[in-house]
Amino acid sequence: MDIVKRRDLILFFGCGLTGLLIFSPVFNYLPYRLIEAPFDFSTEVITLIYLVYVLGIFMGPLAGQCSNRYGGGNTLIGGTCILGASLVTLLIPSVAAIIIGLLGVCAGFFTVHSVAVGLLNQKLSSGHGKANALYSLLYYAGGWIGITGAGFAFQIAGWGGVIAFVFCFLVVPLYTGYVEKASD
Repeated sequence: MDIVKRRDLILFFGCGLTGLLIFSPVFNYLPYRLIEAPFDFSTEVITLIYLVYVLGIFMGPLAGQCSNRYGGGNTLIGGTCILGASLVTLLIPSVAAIIIGLLGVCAGFFTVHSVAVGLLNQKLSSGHGKANALYSLLYYAGGWIGITGAGFAFQIAGWGGVIAFVFCFLVVPLYTGYVEKASD
């Protein structure tokens, strides 16, 4: 598999792994935050909040347009910054902050994911199927690692621990954006 030897592709695979690693724990552990004070939300209200996920439908094409217009590196950096700011916003004990934070998490995550896959495929002249299969494998492995690791973080430090845990992994798409920007 020559694709795993290509250093120019490794960071894009890392974006797949860390992207879902960051995203999945937020949505998996959020209900535990929302059933407690100051929210005390019912299951029905928590379920309605998940409608923010619909934003993902629009983010792929929008991220592609931004990548074409401003460059893939800049778009990765922008998506990562939105994701990071949104994670911090989720720490604010306010319904508005939760909704804005979740919208931002969706916008940032789907931007990073879409641009990383697009750039990965642009850099390939062949082996697209293998590369995309490896990306998907790492993407879902990242989700598993994220949910598992964030579970330990939640047990130790609650919701703040989850956010701190996932926040650490923003370095991968941010660094990838800077590397890509330098190569443009």
